[in-house]
Amino acid sequence: MEKYIKAVLVHLQIGFPAVHDLGILVALLPDDKMPPEGFGLTELNPFATVRRYEEGQMPLTTGEIEASLATAQKVAEWAKTQLSK
Repeated sequence: MEKYIKAVLVHLQIGFPAVHDLGILVALLPDDKMPPEGFGLTELNPFATVRRYEEGQMPLTTGEIEASLATAQKVAEWAKTQLSK
């Protein structure tokens, strides 16, 4: 999701810091360009940091995995729509 949001920011010519925090990236978007879930995407920040850089277990339920995947698909569709404008 981070890369989709960053792609939209680039498309809108909005600079952004080198961060993985979805809340910071979402905050840079104009109100009329908010992705699905908006600032709720920050709940997925651990996937961008813990799973990428830290070792150890991060147990997930099937429901959590399915919900995260559904959100990612919505954000991907949103980004594709934004990039076609």
